[in-house]
Amino acid sequence: MHAGTAGIILFDITNIQRKTGDVMDNLVYALPGRISDMLFRTPKEKLEQVNEIRLRINKPIVIRTVSGEYVLSEKGMCREGGEIFTAADAQAFLRRINEHSPYIHGESLCGGYITIRGGHRIGIGGEVICDDGKVRCITNQSSFCIRCAHQIKGCFEYVRETVFEGGICSCLFFSPPGGGKTTMLRDCCRVLSNEGRNVALVDERNEISACYMGVPSLDVGARCDVLSFCPRRTGILMAVRALAPQVIITDELGTAEDLRAVNTALDSGVTVIASVHAGSIEELRRKEYSRLLRFNRYVSLQRGERGPVYRVFDADFMPLGARRDRYCCI
Repeated sequence: MHAGTAGIILFDITNIQRKTGDVMDNLVYALPGRISDMLFRTPKEKLEQVNEIRLRINKPIVIRTVSGEYVLSEKGMCREGGEIFTAADAQAFLRRINEHSPYIHGESLCGGYITIRGGHRIGIGGEVICDDGKVRCITNQSSFCIRCAHQIKGCFEYVRETVFEGGICSCLFFSPPGGGKTTMLRDCCRVLSNEGRNVALVDERNEISACYMGVPSLDVGARCDVLSFCPRRTGILMAVRALAPQVIITDELGTAEDLRAVNTALDSGVTVIASVHAGSIEELRRKEYSRLLRFNRYVSLQRGERGPVYRVFDADFMPLGARRDRYCCI
């Protein structure tokens, strides 16, 4: 770590363990054969940058990375001349991600997504069938958005010094989608659990732990109890009552009910570390449930020109001390 200009702290991230290669390997069993074959013709150093894969019937296959957007061709990732994703590809893809059972992912599919082995989340577009305002199923699936999970061991240590300088406290990470919140929470869970704290992970979408047959396939630490596919509010209250956690970690708070459950945990003496979608501290404060926010720290994660940047705010939403932006490693 070394000082930069204008209060910016720059970090040497050469020792960060980015587990993207292993993560991409986990996609092989889900992607149709011809697509995975094309994908893995890409040089490893470029493949390690993949964050998102977009599959749309009769459209080119689009891949987003930390360095920009690519299409997929017979030669791998390139800037133009991409292969078309066909209806036959879509059917093969659905069969594989459902592991040949149309029912295994039924509940999550009603929410518009499937989480597969490795923690990858697949958003699904198509014809939505509703009954009394409740989604029953999605048919004629025509597009898929694969958000690639990344385990970056060590990223939590680069924010710990400033965010938790007085000790571990309740904290809310916020950013736009794709800002690194889930990656940060995963490493936070791993570190705090391995340090000896009892951590309860309420993983509603199974993205943080990527449980398979009930066992996490990503490293969330030695003393972590996971409630996967459990609604946040229910899971937080279950954890407080039954698992005796010192820390509860959960992803993407979104309702007043979620915040009331968080506050119940705080009143019980449990530290809560969570995340929420918000592009700025002002946007966070405009949310209708903002009056229920009782965290000690609020941490903005943003994508800057020179890399990921974070900024810390106190319990009153004020910038912490004289600190400004700092570069992170997500």
